[in-house]
Amino acid sequence: MTLPQWGVCTNFLGKDAYSLHTEDFPLLSRHFPYIELPAMTVADLSREDFALLTRAAEACSARFRVMTNLFPARFQLLSPHLDRGELSAYLEGLLPRCRALGCDTLVLGSGKSRCLQSGQSQEEGYAALAGLLNQTVLPLCRCFGVRLTIEALNPGLTDFILDLWEGRELALRCEDEVGLLADSLHLMDHPQLERELEENSPWITHVHLSGTGRAAPCFPLSPQLGRFLSGLKAIGYQGLASFECRMEQTGDMEAAKAAVIDHWNFGSQEVP
Repeated sequence: MTLPQWGVCTNFLGKDAYSLHTEDFPLLSRHFPYIELPAMTVADLSREDFALLTRAAEACSARFRVMTNLFPARFQLLSPHLDRGELSAYLEGLLPRCRALGCDTLVLGSGKSRCLQSGQSQEEGYAALAGLLNQTVLPLCRCFGVRLTIEALNPGLTDFILDLWEGRELALRCEDEVGLLADSLHLMDHPQLERELEENSPWITHVHLSGTGRAAPCFPLSPQLGRFLSGLKAIGYQGLASFECRMEQTGDMEAAKAAVIDHWNFGSQEVP
């Protein structure tokens, strides 16, 4: 049986949200084959700080397959007043750094950036965001060999693209191939979760894992997280899966991986 490749996001590891945790790269690299960084934090680094980041990565052979948190809230992607020149400049600063770090996937979560504007319908939102992606974002990503992945979020973070079906609708309007991210935190309480994963399985290219409130998975898994993992296994998911949760100690990382892998291999387990 082929398992997903487990990675770890740094953005919620500790109390400092969207941190890079460069000091933890040696530890993280020992436990996970890749590290997922918050893109907007990488984009805002000075040249000197980015050089420090690359040196910290090289020192422990850290790999960065994916970056999440693509856009900060200052970019209102669905607004007719969006400064596309400023957005392009942001991407032109970020994308060479993605390539330098070996990252080939960017996650479009960014709930505050993609909210519908006042009076804007969902259809108008799709048209605005697909137009922006096709005309500005995707051509730049293509130049640097980076793929975009759309993350469905929960209503506490945004009012647009709240499930995988809605994410697929946006992906189908894009001129380049765009994937979907299935995040347990946002999806595991959906009443039709199994059907949602099955019907969108061809588009799912990445996964985020956490328990309720971004807690690290632990034994025994909650029924909701167990259901999410079982749904992924049922569709034969074998791609990347990053733990996006609080894990401040080595034991947290070992326990989280063990609990998830145990469920993946054997299904629901009773407490001994």
